[in-house]
Amino acid sequence: MRSFGKKGTQISSAMDQVLQEVAIMKKLDHPNLVKLHEVIDDSESDQLFLVMEYAAQGTVQTILENGDLFSETRTAATVCAILEGLVYLHAHHIAHRGTNYMSSSSTWPLLLFSI
Repeated sequence: MRSFGKKGTQISSAMDQVLQEVAIMKKLDHPNLVKLHEVIDDSESDQLFLVMEYAAQGTVQTILENGDLFSETRTAATVCAILEGLVYLHAHHIAHRGTNYMSSSSTWPLLLFSI
């Protein structure tokens, strides 16, 4: 779950970007993209919470930093899954600007928007 403040000039501009990406995420449905389950707007705490799919293994970068090496087979599967997610996004005229790739299992990564 991620949270964002809603007041202030700088945050307002960032909030517009978040809301734009939330609108996009709500429309997408692909097994290699992190799913947005719910958006909670808490006006009391001035926070916006995004409830997203849990990626148990974290980012691919974290997995590698922890010393876990990818076999050639796992690397090929990971690259294919990332490319399948990117092809889906591009087919819907969406450019993925981030480099944050998540893994919910030992095999299939999920793409995460860079909010």
